[in-house]
Amino acid sequence: MKCCPSCQRLYADDAGFCPIDGQALAGIDEVPIPSDPDDRRIGQKLCGGRYEIRRKV
Repeated sequence: MKCCPSCQRLYADDAGFCPIDGQALAGIDEVPIPSDPDDRRIGQKLCGGRYEIRRKV
């Protein structure tokens, strides 16, 4: 998976740019998770690291 460093949306591995804001996509492990002082769950991993909370929906 690839991730947009600006909007944090996820895309398939063959995508190159975010269609929302035009940013170049990076590997999901390369994009830092933005912190949210109002929600400490952002960035946490669940189910033995299988899932990661990246943003509010």
